[in-house]
Amino acid sequence: MGLLATLATVFLGTGAWTVAAADAAGAASADAAERTVVIGLAGVTWPDVADDRPGSAFRALADTWWTANQVARSTGSSSCPADGWLALSSGARVWDRVAGGCRKLDSSLITETGPSASRGQTGALAATVVNWSALATGVAGSSPAARLGVLADQAKASSLTTAAIGPGAALALADNQGVVAGSTFLPDGLPALRDASEQAARTAALTVVDLTLDGAPTTLATYDQRLAAVLDGLRAVDPDLSATTVTVSSLADGFDSEGARAMQVFARHLPGRDGPGVITSAATRQPGL
Repeated sequence: MGLLATLATVFLGTGAWTVAAADAAGAASADAAERTVVIGLAGVTWPDVADDRPGSAFRALADTWWTANQVARSTGSSSCPADGWLALSSGARVWDRVAGGCRKLDSSLITETGPSASRGQTGALAATVVNWSALATGVAGSSPAARLGVLADQAKASSLTTAAIGPGAALALADNQGVVAGSTFLPDGLPALRDASEQAARTAALTVVDLTLDGAPTTLATYDQRLAAVLDGLRAVDPDLSATTVTVSSLADGFDSEGARAMQVFARHLPGRDGPGVITSAATRQPGL
């Protein structure tokens, strides 16, 4: 199974998350890429980006990539970051709450079990998600259609090398036992984030990146700096991103479980398929939605 097909099954294959490539040629070019990178964040809308400074990383997405508005749904009234990452894990809508609020996704969520088995990586860990069984039980009670670990299982079945950068990404790439597939990086600053992104680009066919990193509400300016660091790391390996499919997706409404819903940012770079352009959703059949 190709990279695009794998992600279509577990990330883009449900009504909540389905976004088709711009056309068949674009899809084919993405499926032929050497690596796929999914970059997630929370609570960022296109109006936010429109107000960002010229030359920023987010403005570059709007100006040069394929874009859409995304409805970041859970099975509840609004979506928290964990809902988005676990939806990526399962391919289904998920509702995850702790004491009535959003689960904080920081490094305390991850337990290191040893160094990564991947060669040539500095700071890469083998890791598991803390209290995975309790998390999975809670999700099963509120979201019975969700089967956590589908993304990791699909990646393993397809013999894809994987890397998770940040706690939310580790959630997305955890298998059904809570073991994070491939290498896990927990960078603590922009240089470490850039370095982890470069290492992942050199060794992993599928990389998932959590731009929030510390689980706290994040300003657009901070997200912009982190996005630029990730893209810089990727371009150290593939300067024109000619062999890298990159998706940037705001996976949740924000960090407040009672927050209002809003249309979220979704942007994709397809190798050999220059933007800007509008992506069409198979769920809504409406351009850009």
